[in-house]
Amino acid sequence: GEPVEVPRDAFRVLSENLDLIKSAGLEVEPFGERAFIVRSVVHNAGRFDPAALLASLANEISSAPYAAREDVLDRLYIATSCELAIQGGQPLTDQQMQALVRDYLAEELNRTCPHGRPIMREISHDEMKSWFKR
Repeated sequence: GEPVEVPRDAFRVLSENLDLIKSAGLEVEPFGERAFIVRSVVHNAGRFDPAALLASLANEISSAPYAAREDVLDRLYIATSCELAIQGGQPLTDQQMQALVRDYLAEELNRTCPHGRPIMREISHDEMKSWFKR
């Protein structure tokens, strides 16, 4: 990847927590005095904004300075999931859409986004009929 410059405070926080970031499934490498290169991410992410990802990680780490490692890791998992998730309106190939639905249906407890918003809604047969004036 290309080097991504971050604010000085974020660079310090990220540099001091590379092992924690790696435990969350990301490989980032310092580059110079204020930049990082994102070498790999935990899953097959499509397009994502490396600067937004790094800012989100730095924010999650610095906003919980005395939290247990497991709690910070949970926060990093959520932040990473959010930043790497397919966003509304993002163009996908048929193959990507099919894989997304297949992976979604394989998970029993995957009913919300990382922030807890529902991503699926069950509708009744009668409700569906009313949409089509039946």
